[in-house]
Amino acid sequence: MSLENNKNRFPFKQIFEAAENQKQGRKVEVEIPGYPNSFVFEINGGSITAKPHSSCGDCNCDGHWRVNDDYLLDVVGNPEVYIENPAKINWEWLYN
Repeated sequence: MSLENNKNRFPFKQIFEAAENQKQGRKVEVEIPGYPNSFVFEINGGSITAKPHSSCGDCNCDGHWRVNDDYLLDVVGNPEVYIENPAKINWEWLYN
């Protein structure tokens, strides 16, 4: 929702376009400490997809991101903050 709501807004439009151009198809394994399964994030078609890492098979992910569950709980508990201002989103997974 944050991507959709801010896709034409400066500077997010430029940031999202650059990330998509540079990272299109790049798969990043996302690990949440204490959670038994990991996920794979990928940018495709202007959106971020997330799926279980187990569905990736031998995908040889391009990166790995370990994210704290406290951060995720804050995003889920306060989505409007992150939707209104994508700068508050932790984009670290794109650059690992």
